[in-house]
This record gives sequence, structure tokens and C-alpha cells, in this order.
Amino acid sequence: QVEFSVHANTLMGRLAGGVNGQSATDMAAAAFVPTRSLDSYLEETGLPPVSFLKIDVEGAEYRVLQGARRTLEQRRPALLIEVHHLGEAETQAGSLVAMLRELHYEVYDLHARRPVDVAHVPGGHLIALPGSL
Repeated sequence: QVEFSVHANTLMGRLAGGVNGQSATDMAAAAFVPTRSLDSYLEETGLPPVSFLKIDVEGAEYRVLQGARRTLEQRRPALLIEVHHLGEAETQAGSLVAMLRELHYEVYDLHARRPVDVAHVPGGHLIALPGSL
């Protein structure tokens, strides 16, 4: 379980603990919610393999990829990731790209239409495509 902060604007909830840098005063309420990794969810439900993942999780992108590592290694889905650069998420953006490269993904800035440099990961949208193993 993790603490989830509900923002006064219902479109802006997030995991608690400063994941995306919003102050606690911006939050209207908090609740504890169950979580599970994508890998365990797919394994337990027996759903067919995924070929595409869209990730928009308000600063917890790296955590999601950690929980989907087996899926990324074995099924090699294409990814569209909205990367946030606030608080802890900014320091994890480089780790996110490094992990994808380790798994032989090619990572691109969707808007600039160029490969992403692990030292300067832009905020916004990334496309990650499985490369050659």
C-alpha cells in the first residue's frame, strides 16, 4: 500500500512523499491505496502480452518501469512515457532512460524528434522502442 494524495483539482492526484514536487498544502485529502507491479498483475491475471504501454503517473515513471522490468525484457512493448521533472522525479529521469537503454530500448524525445541524452532527459513525452538485442 502507498499513500495517495488527492489534489484540490481532481486531475492532479499523486503518490505522497513529494514524488512530483507539489506541496502538501495543494492536497485536499489522502488515502492509502493498494498497488502492484505490472509484472505481477499480468502474471496473476493471465492477460495476453502487452505490445504498447502509455505511462502517465505524475512523477512515478521510474517506479512503474521497475515493476514492469520482466515485461520489458520478455515482451518488449513500445512505450509512451510522460516524464515529470519535479522533486524526486527529476533525479530519477536519468535512471529511467539508463534502465531502458540497458534493456536495449531506443529512447526519443517525442516533440524534438531526436534521441534522448541520459544526462539531459527532457520533461514531456518520450517514446521508447525496443531495439536489437
